[in-house]
Amino acid sequence: GNANFITLREVNQHIGKVMQLREFNLDADIVETPDFFWEDSARESLYQQLHRELEIDGRIGALNRKLMYAHESLQNINSVVVNKHSTRLESRILLFVAFEACLDAAH
Repeated sequence: GNANFITLREVNQHIGKVMQLREFNLDADIVETPDFFWEDSARESLYQQLHRELEIDGRIGALNRKLMYAHESLQNINSVVVNKHSTRLESRILLFVAFEACLDAAH
């Protein structure tokens, strides 16, 4: 049934959302020590220690991998939806040509 049907527009909207997240590019280089912590070496040390203990770089890497997987999955779904649409369109064209051939043969 249509319970699991997704339109090309919906797929493209999801791809756009994932692209926006990827554009944010959660890279370890972006997650720099904020200025507030640079002003005091004790705060900077605490920030860096928390950064390591919370495994921020690993978590960012995991998030980037998940975003990449989501993007690739959505691209695959997009290909299937486009292919299905193209096949349906080609079938209609063939039916139209066959119908027209039948009309020509009848005259």
